[in-house]
Amino acid sequence: MWIPVLITAGVIALALKSNEGSSVRLGEYFTLVELTHTATGLPNVPTGESMANLQSLVARILDPLRSEVGPLLVTSGYRSEAVNSHPTVNGASSSQHLKGQAADIVPVSASIDEVVAVLRTLPVDQVIRYSSHIHVTNSPSPRGEFLLQTSPGYEALT
Repeated sequence: MWIPVLITAGVIALALKSNEGSSVRLGEYFTLVELTHTATGLPNVPTGESMANLQSLVARILDPLRSEVGPLLVTSGYRSEAVNSHPTVNGASSSQHLKGQAADIVPVSASIDEVVAVLRTLPVDQVIRYSSHIHVTNSPSPRGEFLLQTSPGYEALT
């Protein structure tokens, strides 16, 4: 059984530095490393508030989703300011990734449509369906917004 705990920023930094972050569990299925990995080579250590937000994202959305649809690959979770502004990431300055409230996911065995159907039953803030992945956000006051990425913008996902 997974028991949620608040992990301090110092413990996070130490765990990530010593490569023990892979064993720091944020929930039943997800680890700290899964939700903080970056190919930029830049430091990506969440603050205490961002860590609490990651734990909430996992507890409210990612773990329940994983229970229903099977394995999920997290392609982007928490992003530090440096990671978010890196040219290979080019994240929005208002991105919820910066707060630990967002994850980009790819289902391993389910279809994107199956994942979106399950997300409609969860307290999501926002879901954006891209052709290659799903962007999902968590918030204390979830909007329940579902969008489809189109060229050049977004439209309601029905």
